[in-house]
Amino acid sequence: MGILPQSPTAPEELTVRELVAQGRYPHQNWLQQWSTEDELQVEAAIATTHLHEFANRPLDTLSGGQRQRA
Repeated sequence: MGILPQSPTAPEELTVRELVAQGRYPHQNWLQQWSTEDELQVEAAIATTHLHEFANRPLDTLSGGQRQRA
């Protein structure tokens, strides 16, 4: 038996920008940490999904639809 919550859980106070930035971790390694390219890609993803107004808000303050978009 499994449980599938209607809304995914995330660590408290995780912002939309921080969530999007987690998608860049596979592109890093021991020699190259966070780069300008990573920052550009995060900003592009936020722009593509029209999340600029929510970028610095914690996920737990968003509506369900806004959270899904993030």
